[in-house]
Amino acid sequence: MLALALFCLTFALYWIWRPLNTRSKLEPPTLPGALPFIGHAHILLGDSVSFWNTLKGVAYTTLRMGGVIKVSIGSRTLYVVTDPEDSLTVTNACVQKDVVYEFAKPWLGEGLLTGKVSIWKRHRKLLSPAFSQLVLDGFQGVFNNQSRRFVRDLEVEVGKGPFDHLVYTRRNALETICLTTMGVDIRKNSVLNSQYEQAIEQILNILTERFQKFWLLSDFIYSWSTLKKKEDQCLRILHSMSNKVKIHIFFSVLSSLLVEFVKRFSLGEKRFRKFPRTHTNKQSPILRTF
Repeated sequence: MLALALFCLTFALYWIWRPLNTRSKLEPPTLPGALPFIGHAHILLGDSVSFWNTLKGVAYTTLRMGGVIKVSIGSRTLYVVTDPEDSLTVTNACVQKDVVYEFAKPWLGEGLLTGKVSIWKRHRKLLSPAFSQLVLDGFQGVFNNQSRRFVRDLEVEVGKGPFDHLVYTRRNALETICLTTMGVDIRKNSVLNSQYEQAIEQILNILTERFQKFWLLSDFIYSWSTLKKKEDQCLRILHSMSNKVKIHIFFSVLSSLLVEFVKRFSLGEKRFRKFPRTHTNKQSPILRTF
C-alpha cells in the first residue's frame, strides 16, 4: 500500500514538473488550475450554464495571457486562440477534424462537418457553386418572408422583459434551411416541426454533455450510459425526418422529370405530324406508331 502511494505521489510530481522543464519557448502558456492525470477536465463539469461561464472565463484568461493558451484534457492538448486573424490562420492550416467530431457522426454521417480531409475538400468543391451570389439572390423572397415571419413571432414577447430568443431563432432557422436547401416546407406540419426541433435541441445537449464528462469520451463506457439511450431516441426522430424529406425530394424530382418528358414528347409529336406521310408501303416502325 505504501509503495502504491509513493508511486502515485512520484507520478503526480512528475506530471507537475514535466511541463515546467520540457516547455519550448514557442509554446504558449498553460491555463492555471491543471490537475494530475485529468488536466483541466474538471473545469468542464456542470450544467450548460456553468459550462458557458467556464468558456467565457477561459476566453478572458486567454486575452490576459497574450491571446493564446494551452489546455490539457487528460493526455490531449488543446490550444485556445482569441485573435480573429490567428483563428483564421489556424482554421486554414488545420483542416483535419478533431476526434470530438466523431460524436456527431451517428447524426450527421460522414459529410462536410464531420468528414476527413479528403471528404471535406470534395464536398466543399461541390457546395461552393450553391453559395454563389446569383443562387443566393434567387432565394431573396424566402429570406424576406422568413424575416417577416420571425418579426411576427417575436411580437408576443413585446413588453414582457427578457426571454429566450433561441426558441424562435432555432425554429426560423430550421424552416429557412428546409425551404432553401431541400425545397421542403415544414411549416405546414407543426407537429413534425416541433418534434424535429426538440430532437435537435436534445442531441446538441447530449453532445455537449458527453464532451463535458471526460469519462464518456470512451465509446465503450458511453455505450453503457443512459445518455446513449437518449441519443438513440433522438436519432430515430431525426433520421425519420431525414428519410421523409429524401422521399419527398425523390418524388418531386421524379414528377418534374415526368412532366418535362411529357412536354418534350408532345412537342416532338406535334413537330413530327407537320410532315406529310409518305405513300410507300414500307413505313418505318416509328411512322406506323403514329
